[in-house]
Amino acid sequence: MKVLLVNPGRYNGKYCLREECCFGTSDTDLWVPGLLTNIAGMLKEEGYKYYIVDMNAEDIHDTHFEDYDVVVATIMAEHALEEDLKILKKAQESECITI
Repeated sequence: MKVLLVNPGRYNGKYCLREECCFGTSDTDLWVPGLLTNIAGMLKEEGYKYYIVDMNAEDIHDTHFEDYDVVVATIMAEHALEEDLKILKKAQESECITI
């Protein structure tokens, strides 16, 4: 099984924090996605093939979801929900399981 971990990108041209921390969220800071890196470590331990894509650096149209069985995205910024759901919808159109 091949797993794609997606770090969703900017919202309205601005960075948006995807994971809360002890002091809340930020619309300007870009942080390493801790949850996705933890998931990647667990997948590696279990022998799964995985790839991480950062939508801040790659366009959704350049991502070949059909190459993966499962697509995982952390969506925690409610103001960017509609944009982020487009990623999962495109993955579902490629018949991927989405989380």
